[in-house]
Amino acid sequence: MDDQHTPTNDLDSSVTKFCLSLERDRRTPEGRSRSEREFREHFFPYDDGIARDRILRFLPQDVRGPIIASWGIRGRKAAMRDDDPKVRAVVHDAFVAGDIDDQTFEDGLAPELIIGWVELADWWRFWRGGKHTKYSIQRALETAYDLELLDARWFLDTLESGGGKLHGTDVLVEGMSKTELADWIKKIHESGDGSPRGLLNALGWPTLVAKTSNAVLLSAMDAFAQKNGLVKDKFKADEGEPDGHRGSTPPSRPTGWSEGKSLSPKESPSSRDAGASREAGTKSKEGTQKDVAPLDGPPRDDVELSPPNEALLRELETPSRPDEGDWLEDPVNVSTGEAVDDLDVVLTQPDQSDQPDPTDITQIFHREDDLFGPAPNGAEQPPESPAVSGPTRKAALPGLPTKRGKTVPPPLPTVDPPRPGRKG
Repeated sequence: MDDQHTPTNDLDSSVTKFCLSLERDRRTPEGRSRSEREFREHFFPYDDGIARDRILRFLPQDVRGPIIASWGIRGRKAAMRDDDPKVRAVVHDAFVAGDIDDQTFEDGLAPELIIGWVELADWWRFWRGGKHTKYSIQRALETAYDLELLDARWFLDTLESGGGKLHGTDVLVEGMSKTELADWIKKIHESGDGSPRGLLNALGWPTLVAKTSNAVLLSAMDAFAQKNGLVKDKFKADEGEPDGHRGSTPPSRPTGWSEGKSLSPKESPSSRDAGASREAGTKSKEGTQKDVAPLDGPPRDDVELSPPNEALLRELETPSRPDEGDWLEDPVNVSTGEAVDDLDVVLTQPDQSDQPDPTDITQIFHREDDLFGPAPNGAEQPPESPAVSGPTRKAALPGLPTKRGKTVPPPLPTVDPPRPGRKG
């Protein structure tokens, strides 16, 4: 046979025979783990504008031409001359127009064509992604065992359940009744073969599959597929995807077990803004950032600003005023070279009848006890100066550091009557 007409996969290989047997069984009512629609969606996904060909482009022109012509959507001679993009466009138009349906597509592609020409790992991904029953699982295990692709010892060593607590025969015994277990032991005794193969033969695949959970058996099948090269991350059908014009590749989504997690959706503006806010909060804790690049472009419309804080606005609008107490209303500039003791401070107050005379003497106390409140309990209080007369005020000077000493300074000398202005 010409190399052009030789299938890509060797039909005499045990792995190829295994896949071909399962594909044939999949098309029967009992083994229908995946429908005709799922078959078409995997090998020829499309929408109204674009399509992807995962099967026809692998078939030779003189093989696929008669198939397309049998669908009544293209002449035989023209179909045999069409290149891959033309075939994809013709079949796509036929699906959109309703000239062919999913069942017609599957019936036209025989199991031998599918298993012979497509990548077996891609087909396995399709088969494994179906909803499997005890029947389809048993058929897969029996076929692999009969083709000697499944070793009895390896299979028993692979079985595990209970989060890895049970292994091998313990997994099989877990679902068996006392009568079934006794019958299994009797058959092993009669056969005289206690090897792993003898254990499986004495138990039988129907009983093994019926008494074991599907999750445990499918996990063993996954390990079998990995062991025999049926698991891949990249496939030939995904290579050389066409551009975005009509008949090109639609966005793909995982359809089988080996495709992993689906692609994450594009990050939305809200999530992006939330991440920026978290980052800004982190930076604010670390301190002022330097060399911050200015924002480019006009303000973004998709950014939601926080509503104003009404309480904060009212506080900002309210004029600030000092708390009740004694404050120096008129600041006096003092030269750096002038001593503090040479400074006279004059307190001016509003002209009100009930206020003290502004000519009253105000004594500035330099003792720490007078500036910062009474001394702690137990500390010695200094005697007050007897020479001071009239009302006395303590100057409340905010911002001075709090410092208390154990020694008591001597009393201050008598202050002369106030003179207006600075001391000449």
